[in-house]
Amino acid sequence: MPIIGNNRLTIAALSFGISCTPAMAEWPGDPPWQPGDFVEWNPEDWGFFLPATLEVPSEYDTIQEAVDAAEDGDTVLIAEGTYYENVTIADKAISIKGDGLVELWWADDTAIIEVNSTPDDQWVNLEGLTFHSIVTINLPEELGGASFEYWGSETRGVTAVGAAVQVTDCEFDGMGIAYTEGDDEYGAAVAAAFASLRLDHCNFKDCRATSGGALYAGIVTLEMNYCTFENCQSDSSGGAAKIEYTSDVATCDITSCSFLSNSAYSEGGAIALNQASPSIDRCYFQANTAAWGGAVYSIGSASAPSDPDVTDCQFKYDSAGELGDLWFASSDSDPWMVGCVGCGDTDLIQGFMVVAELNSMSENCTMCPGDLDGDGDLDVADLLEILAHWGTADPIADVNLSGDVDANDLGWFLMIFGECDVEPV
Repeated sequence: MPIIGNNRLTIAALSFGISCTPAMAEWPGDPPWQPGDFVEWNPEDWGFFLPATLEVPSEYDTIQEAVDAAEDGDTVLIAEGTYYENVTIADKAISIKGDGLVELWWADDTAIIEVNSTPDDQWVNLEGLTFHSIVTINLPEELGGASFEYWGSETRGVTAVGAAVQVTDCEFDGMGIAYTEGDDEYGAAVAAAFASLRLDHCNFKDCRATSGGALYAGIVTLEMNYCTFENCQSDSSGGAAKIEYTSDVATCDITSCSFLSNSAYSEGGAIALNQASPSIDRCYFQANTAAWGGAVYSIGSASAPSDPDVTDCQFKYDSAGELGDLWFASSDSDPWMVGCVGCGDTDLIQGFMVVAELNSMSENCTMCPGDLDGDGDLDVADLLEILAHWGTADPIADVNLSGDVDANDLGWFLMIFGECDVEPV
């Protein structure tokens, strides 16, 4: 019977004989066994690879030690606990997964996980990890008992440069990078450039940066699904996320994400787009604030316009100090909206036209979360929307805000079916 170890295989040759024909490569040399012999065989001789699982801390003391020992396709499995490390992954495609609650903090003033280049068409996968970088320091009573927060200038959660990285089921809770004179700091949780980036079912909370409070994506292929950004801040643009220079990128999709109570000092309380034309589908924006574009700000150029397609999104209580409570489109930007529901103040949209027949925009917001299409009724159309997204984390069909579209949403909706009599606010 085969005995499998780290990338090696031991085969017991049975006395009645074995016939093996490799599918991918020539047999390496003379027949490797005689009946009854035990032969150790390296599958790499056939072009085969058996992925290994490297466990931290039972087999390797640190995550970096396991990463250094890992080969393409291997998994670094981290046991539940708190780890203070800065990990670098270069020129390999591996997975890092948390087994239980795995909390990662920075040890030095660099990213907690830094990915520099990956093999062609292969990805680094990060799954089930929780990242922190903002340290709260409480002084003793004899020193006044005050508390203050500290974070470094480069203490991001994940950086990806020239790499393909997928981040799944990860939490970024309390992430910050400090402004240094003459040097803006981007993306406190995730920052990617010249890269491919996938974010699935991730939560970003209390993230702070100069630009792109939680996420910065520049010249990237971006796919983001079922992520939540809450209470993230930017000192300039993109309270939750800043995406730029992706107009010519083949894929830039943001699907079923929530942006809640994020803020930017200048542009884009939730998202700032610069020469970027993502597809934004079924996203929920609530209570985001900025000077221009309470929820979203977009700007392009003559050669690289910013013309995002926005489908079936909802905007509630977003506000701008200057112009565009929901969206401000600056020069060379012409977003296209279909099936969107928005409410706020009289100054909802600036810089482009919204077709009234294809969208529902109102100056008043009602507290009817079950009214998914914004027509003022809780009816069959809304019910079908819930059923269409059953079992997902769709932020619009999740009427009870539990994080999942399930029987609780259906039961709640059926109890108030047909009613939407709350006075506008």
